[in-house]
Amino acid sequence: MARKLEKIKLLFDYEVPSGFLQFGYQKNEIPEIFELHSRDEESFEHMDTSIIRRWGKKQQWCKSQYFQEFMSNPHNWECVLTHELYDGYNPQDKFIDSDAHYLIPMESTWWQGDFLEYTLDKEFKWKDCFSKKLLKLLKTYPNVRILCVDAREGSYIMHKEVFEKMLSFLDEEKINHKNKIIISGIDDKMQEKIPNDKRITFFNNEWYISKAGKFVTQCLTNDEGLNEDRIRDNYEYDIRHHWEHRDVQKYFNMMNRNSSRLHRPYFVGRLIEEGLLDKGFVSLMTKSKELESAGLTIPNSVKSKKCKAYDAVREIYPLFIDEEDSEKVSEFHNYLSVNTPYVQSLFTIVGETNAEKDFLFITEKTIKPIMNLHPFFVIGNPYTLKKLKTLGFKTFSSIWNEAYDEEENLDNRIEMVIDEVKKLTELSLDELLEKIQKIKNICIYNRELLVKIYHENPRYKNLKKCLQKTVI
Repeated sequence: MARKLEKIKLLFDYEVPSGFLQFGYQKNEIPEIFELHSRDEESFEHMDTSIIRRWGKKQQWCKSQYFQEFMSNPHNWECVLTHELYDGYNPQDKFIDSDAHYLIPMESTWWQGDFLEYTLDKEFKWKDCFSKKLLKLLKTYPNVRILCVDAREGSYIMHKEVFEKMLSFLDEEKINHKNKIIISGIDDKMQEKIPNDKRITFFNNEWYISKAGKFVTQCLTNDEGLNEDRIRDNYEYDIRHHWEHRDVQKYFNMMNRNSSRLHRPYFVGRLIEEGLLDKGFVSLMTKSKELESAGLTIPNSVKSKKCKAYDAVREIYPLFIDEEDSEKVSEFHNYLSVNTPYVQSLFTIVGETNAEKDFLFITEKTIKPIMNLHPFFVIGNPYTLKKLKTLGFKTFSSIWNEAYDEEENLDNRIEMVIDEVKKLTELSLDELLEKIQKIKNICIYNRELLVKIYHENPRYKNLKKCLQKTVI
């Protein structure tokens, strides 16, 4: 019979004035880390948990994201220092609570490079992340686990070498308990491609969806829009409270801040070739070396066709929806981008971060049209719509063909979307508006679902579910 999961505790080796220090540093880095802290200590706000930001060899102290949320109500997770726990030598130490889950936090944050990618550095050794006592606790007790969290993203492709290095560490230390390393942010498709070892467990923290739900909640309960620490230069983000508040001028919008993902400029090039660019609000902003050399990276078998599309983009690049808002669009490229294109158009074409078939990565780019009551196409990974449906969202097959979602070839997927856009833009704006009105309730339902998911707290719920499975 499974025990009820009630207690989660975080294990740390060090506590400093700015909070408990998360793991991921090497033993030889400790002097530098504490020197960094002592130098900048006066500028720190209190943080329950802190983390080391890495940019190459540079390091910076910063606030954690994922674990910080659970230090206060309603969760009240306890932080425990390893030197306080009994290791068989000091009888004054506290015993390990067999009813609790002890988690050793290792976190990537919005301000930090991906921790799991960092582990591939040739100088990185898993063993050197832990004190001798903590390593002993990890080896001895099945309820002591490492928790690697990517709180920034949905799912980046992860090299199998990352997991092979983890498993080598577990093998070398003879750590054989199940579920010793728990990793968030990896989807089912990714899990199929990594070593099958029950010492590594996965769950998805649904970071973007939860964050979007928070923003929607704030916007809809505040008539002045969203105004938090990230807002500056008197810029406020707002989402329209009602479906009817529209000033339709174009058929669609496609906001691409960054052109380095080549499927974005290629799609824009195809819009140009088909005479569709003026039918929508389209941006393609940050200059890209990848775009400049795109012709060199295209296989010869398709070079002629693709180069033509990229050349069409180069002739008019960069593209701005509103010159006056270009800096703001660049600055607030995540959730907090201008909402005017949504108000003035009828559907969105999402240029996702990635479009490969080998994994699934849903970001804020797909979530923003949901926030703004827009139906949408996704130029991203195949099966994106299928994944959204598993999370409870509804899509728009009643008014256009969504078969592109299951097409694994990117070029074919793009052409299928282009065909649909051509059909839609052959209608008048009034005719398309009438068509869009038929899925009004779906758009409202999807946005309300964001709020519901946020309040259900999938970041905690999915972790708890993952841990619960391990309790016998």
